[in-house]
Amino acid sequence: MLSVSRERLSDWCRRNLGAPVDEVLFEHAHLSVVTGVRLTDGNLVVKTRPFAERLHGCFEVQRILHERGFPCPEPLVPPTPLDGLAATAERLVPGRALLAARAAAPVLFAGALARLIADAPSVSEVPTLDPAPPWNGWDHGAPRTWPSADDLDVDLNETPGPRWLDATGGRVRARLAAASLPDVIGHGDFESQNTRWEGNELLAVHDWDSAVSRPEAALAGQASAVFGVTGKPGGTPLIDESAQFLDAYAAARGRPWSAEEHEVAWAAGLWVLTYNAKKESVLIWTPFVRVRRVVFRIPDGSTAKSASGQHESPRVPRRSPQQAPVRRETPGGKPFSPTGAMFLTNIGRGRRCKVEDALDLHKAGREPSYRSPKCCALCSSPRSTAPPSPRPTCTTSARSPSTWS
Repeated sequence: MLSVSRERLSDWCRRNLGAPVDEVLFEHAHLSVVTGVRLTDGNLVVKTRPFAERLHGCFEVQRILHERGFPCPEPLVPPTPLDGLAATAERLVPGRALLAARAAAPVLFAGALARLIADAPSVSEVPTLDPAPPWNGWDHGAPRTWPSADDLDVDLNETPGPRWLDATGGRVRARLAAASLPDVIGHGDFESQNTRWEGNELLAVHDWDSAVSRPEAALAGQASAVFGVTGKPGGTPLIDESAQFLDAYAAARGRPWSAEEHEVAWAAGLWVLTYNAKKESVLIWTPFVRVRRVVFRIPDGSTAKSASGQHESPRVPRRSPQQAPVRRETPGGKPFSPTGAMFLTNIGRGRRCKVEDALDLHKAGREPSYRSPKCCALCSSPRSTAPPSPRPTCTTSARSPSTWS
């Protein structure tokens, strides 16, 4: 885990901000160390992490957005050495409220992201933002599917299976690599835990190390898959909520999604979920196939189809109902529960079904085959066999699923 000497932090503040640290208000460490400090002229946040050239671009994105009135902390010090790391400083924004769970959350988050991207500078106005963080990094350049695991000392490509997850990641990566859409600048980790609100008004967006240049549809699609994540279990949006987010984003920007944008948006959302699921599958202490059986257990007791294609009877976890879920800690210190991986792989599989159904299997004269009750149980939540409200129809030429391989 990263750490910063308090004495050197105070010296850094004296040199770059004109005053030493009077008091440390808080400190959080994972991929970076975020420290709230009180100086004689106000409260600031100092963020330290390993140096990367892209940090200069991230700082400029935040600076320009703040100057244009977008709600983000005022950046004060660009990347500067501190204790062998790169440190930046920004003004502390008071107020720590996440957006309360409500039906309007997809619309509010979509509107906030649309405003951010509209206010952001063009790609040519700032230094490079490459390479993107791995959860945005489908173009990482290596021949195999998965990029580096940002907070794990493991090669995800050397960890076998689940086969359907690796296959889905490979197909999604290929689809995103084939996109011909122009890049814009946006936020690549637009989760609830990186935002603060006052009622329905956006107070601040944090974590500007996640500034990236990606197609607008990819930025919206990834955000639609994670906007509800708060750092606690259960925040990943359901598929219908992601669809509502994308509809609201299109309305906020004033034009509908094209056929290619629609494909790229859903594929980008699926990329971040499969990447997270792949990482969590590495951490599960039991064999993944056992967890997979729990994932695919249908509540009504009917037979479930596993990823291997074999039907099997419903199974239950080995722990008894009286036992608490097993909790471990990731190398970054965050609590981990196998439930998180089950949820991510479950909704990831559901998104794969939706992408194949709505985007990849459109044939001449064929409508998408929406979820059956059994497939619903494998996706995110039970629903009827009736199709949801009409979605944009892909008008590209007919092609088979193998073209995504």
